[in-house]
Amino acid sequence: MDYGAYHLSRITRILGVSRLLPGRTLGVTKDKWKWALGKDGKFTKKSVRDQIQKSRVGSFFVIDWNRWVPLKINLFGWQAEIGRIATSDALFKRNVVNKIIWCPLCEGEKESAVHVLTSCYVATVIWQFISSSCGLNPVYAFDVRDLHKIHLTCGVDKIKQNALQAIILTACWCIWKARNEAIFNNKRVSINIIKEDIKRLSFLWVKNRGKLVDMSWDS
Repeated sequence: MDYGAYHLSRITRILGVSRLLPGRTLGVTKDKWKWALGKDGKFTKKSVRDQIQKSRVGSFFVIDWNRWVPLKINLFGWQAEIGRIATSDALFKRNVVNKIIWCPLCEGEKESAVHVLTSCYVATVIWQFISSSCGLNPVYAFDVRDLHKIHLTCGVDKIKQNALQAIILTACWCIWKARNEAIFNNKRVSINIIKEDIKRLSFLWVKNRGKLVDMSWDS
């Protein structure tokens, strides 16, 4: 073996790496991994959590989860806010479908999460129904995030805030269910049925999960 040629080859490779790393000095010590987000170069879960929190400032909206409705309802509300429910426009962006369909509830606009839950004719009627039933000022929502803020700005106590949030999340779920029934089962959209579903489910969940024994829909 030609050791001279071998060492010359190693030196050539090292010099080549050096040219790829301007401003860096290659030492003779053993290489080791360092965690850039940690103060001492060590990986910690706290450093990851802190970095995630920093990246969220000003970019993400933190949703208050409601314990008075099932987990799937909270998950749906969260997914709707970040645009991850399976609306036609979301599926189109992921190349799952090749076109964006019209809203199956009103057939007046291309389908999106914002449209289905806020500006669709069916949705606006539902929000009018909820605002009048709950004694609120008219609900005006321009995106899904606005729906998540309603219970925080209505000027009522904590228990009523929780109940109102549960009703709003349930309403979003019922609107989405009606949308799915129209698409997959070709069922006619009935606003009255959506209203009754909202009343039935929200009353059941809030009364039992919130342990409000004396609760009635009128209250």
